[in-house]
Amino acid sequence: MRARTAAALADPDRKRKNSRAAFEESEAMTRHYKKRRSWTAGEVRDLERLCRRRARGDAGAPSVLKFARANKRTEGATRQKIHQLGLSMTG
Repeated sequence: MRARTAAALADPDRKRKNSRAAFEESEAMTRHYKKRRSWTAGEVRDLERLCRRRARGDAGAPSVLKFARANKRTEGATRQKIHQLGLSMTG
């Protein structure tokens, strides 16, 4: 059994307070969301190129997931942008 320190003996709820503080701190940290980034003209141009290549059936064209990760975006955000621009991945 561990020996208790003088501080622990003086305040038996000390551990509980610290764990609650740690929980609140970790919960507060999870509330920070990344700021949304606008699509640049270059990213849109690359996305249009990707869609044209995929529509032609180019076997060397990257997947939407690979394109999204390369541009630091989610696959869902990339697909949403494709839809918003009225592009198609199929011929």
